[in-house]
Amino acid sequence: FGDGLQVKWNRLTPALVDGIDEVFTKITVSPDGSHTLYVASSKGNLWRIDNAADLENFDADRDITQLNADLIQSGLLNAGNWISDLAVDPNNPDRLVVVYAGYGGLAAGTARWLWLTNEARVDSPSFGPFIGFPPGPTYAAEYVTDPDNGESILLVGTEKNLYSIRGIIQTSQSPNRFSIGPDGSFTEEIQGQGDVAVYDIYQRKYTV
Repeated sequence: FGDGLQVKWNRLTPALVDGIDEVFTKITVSPDGSHTLYVASSKGNLWRIDNAADLENFDADRDITQLNADLIQSGLLNAGNWISDLAVDPNNPDRLVVVYAGYGGLAAGTARWLWLTNEARVDSPSFGPFIGFPPGPTYAAEYVTDPDNGESILLVGTEKNLYSIRGIIQTSQSPNRFSIGPDGSFTEEIQGQGDVAVYDIYQRKYTV
């Protein structure tokens, strides 16, 4: 962070991971105006980093919070499953999408790997799975904005297709569950091409 002449850095390795047995797999920045960072690892750990742009006053004990420790301890998520992507809703910085990649139970439909929270900026957020998403390896997620109405669209890349999801709602509080709302949609974006694995999604913004 900085103005180009006074760029400042703060090292996250090995403060959070050792870089050998556990490595960072994804870092994303929230559009919340405070440049909140979310950092994920190969062992399924997830941290929120607050005040990252103010390195002179940055305090690792105060400003780094592990978000999913309770979720792992509860057995809902396996700490060994690496996080392959993160996405923050541009219209709701409290909504964080976490993609846990992998095969195993996922391929058999016995586990859910697309998780969401509406409480990303609290210290102990509650996560819940997206109900109705096809079972199978899931790799990428990216939020884009509909230029016609400003609506948030979640794009998700899997082993077989690229999906767009509109109108996500939280269907229950405890345990949390998320699904398509009555006015939402769930669409396969790649059609007629067979199975297409999507490992990364990137939105290029431009004007004409």
